[in-house]
This record gives sequence, C-alpha cells and structure tokens, in this order.
Amino acid sequence: MNIYEYLNRDKGYTISGNGECTVYADDVKIEVNDRDLIKSVEFTDDVTVIGEGAFRYCYNLTVVKIGKNVIKIGESAFDYCGIVKITIPKTVKEIGSYVFSRCYDLCSVIFECSVDIFNDGLFFDCYNLKNINIPKSVISLGEYVFYRCNSIEKILCESVEIYDYLKTIYGDKVSNR
Repeated sequence: MNIYEYLNRDKGYTISGNGECTVYADDVKIEVNDRDLIKSVEFTDDVTVIGEGAFRYCYNLTVVKIGKNVIKIGESAFDYCGIVKITIPKTVKEIGSYVFSRCYDLCSVIFECSVDIFNDGLFFDCYNLKNINIPKSVISLGEYVFYRCNSIEKILCESVEIYDYLKTIYGDKVSNR
C-alpha cells in the first residue's frame, strides 16, 4: 500500500506510510520544481523500502534520518543530494547501486547494518568523503564504489574479504580497528 504523508514542508519532509511502503518522489508528490526546497527527510518506522531514485536531484537535501525498519534502499535513491553525513541503520539488508553517487558534500558514512555487497558506484564522485566504516559482513565491492573519492582519510574495514584489496589502494588510510 502506498499511502504517504509529508509534513513540515518548511523544515523538511517526514515520510510515513502504512505497511510495506516503497517511497518514490512521485508517490509523495514532490514536483520537480520542489526538489530544491527539500532540506531534510525523516522516514518513520513504518517505511520499509526507500525506492529507486526517490530523492535524486534534491540538491539541498542535507539531512536524512532513516527509520529503524527500512530494509532496502533502492538504486540512486539519494543521487545528487547535499547529504553531509549519514548513518545506515542495522535493519538495512540491501543497498542499491549509485545510492549516494554525486553527493559532493558527503563526508562521513556509518554502517550499522550488515549488507554483504557494496554495489556499483555506491559513493561514485563523493569528492569530500573522508571517513567510512565497512562492516565485516561486506564480502564484495562492485565497480566504481569509491570512484573519485579523493578526500578519503580513514577507512575502518572490518571485512576480511576486502581488507587487503582496499589496503593496496589506500595504504595506511585503511585499518581494521
């Protein structure tokens, strides 16, 4: 069922639904001209899926709070957003390709979840990405995951499977503790 409300338009959007929800920008009636007005989004705990391209091109979207029951973030959901930092909650099991691509202001990402793949282009062109933790559950990296992420200072990699690979590229910037 796709029933959504968005509240506090001046402060940001609160996205809520009923049951298993897939959120798309069109479902919450975000017009193309309104995308520049969106500064923050909070997903309530009844939203389980953030749909493909949901907030793509919301350039001024800087704050995103993902609800504790989201299990999937669709491809390019936050492509071209102004997000600065984000925490992915432990309930998330799948993150699509290019989800945070071209989030030029993204500096820090914390994964509390246990995804097993960082899909293609996950952080493509995130020029200012400085710190990221990679959970031990990650066993595979897609292509272009960190393409043009030239500001990386620290990668905390708990994954045995990809630690050596990242170490050859980023050297001392990669640690496992």
